[in-house]
Amino acid sequence: MSNPQTATPTLHELVENPTMSTALAPKELAQLAAAVVFGLLAGDRGTEPHPAAVAEPDEMLSVEQAAAIIHEEPRWFYRRRLPFIHRISRKKILISRAGLMRWIATRKSV
Repeated sequence: MSNPQTATPTLHELVENPTMSTALAPKELAQLAAAVVFGLLAGDRGTEPHPAAVAEPDEMLSVEQAAAIIHEEPRWFYRRRLPFIHRISRKKILISRAGLMRWIATRKSV
């Protein structure tokens, strides 16, 4: 058990010094975990969001739009499993514009 005179560290203190968690009793760890979960559910993050999290939402392209960008036939997307291809059903897929652009940027130039 932890020393009754020692206060339980805050989440911010644990983030700054993770080794403090080794001195906590299981009950204290459970209380901190519950505080994190309730804070997340309530939308209270306690910090500014990461810039990538507040970026504009990704535009989803139709197969025809994406095919025009990469100069391929639309069936090209149906034959591949890539992380930016979102299968809605067997016949309907959407393509993330940001993901497609990252994929294009990482391809080797011929």
